[in-house]
Amino acid sequence: MAHKTRELRSTVSKDGVLTLSLAEIVLDDPASDEIIVRVEAAPINPSDLGLLLGPADAASVRRDVSDGAPQLSLDIPPARMGGMAGRINQSLPVGNEGAGTVIAAGDQAKD
Repeated sequence: MAHKTRELRSTVSKDGVLTLSLAEIVLDDPASDEIIVRVEAAPINPSDLGLLLGPADAASVRRDVSDGAPQLSLDIPPARMGGMAGRINQSLPVGNEGAGTVIAAGDQAKD
């Protein structure tokens, strides 16, 4: 059975806008040695901040709506766009850690 969930995503456009959005995704059943955890708590670590906001100007934040879903957009000053070349138009999931409840497990998953 597939599992529908949401992920916080960060995308940088070529015109210098960083967009934070919630993307609906579908997870397939876990492989035999995998689990799926419904994340119920997660910290924001300094390493997350680079992906979350990167070089964006926080003073430029604005609320937008796309396909009926809320999102935040922030401008990236042109002088800071050089380091973003590898991220252009890639919707990247934000966050590396979390705690929650196992909702599915493969038949060989342990501990």
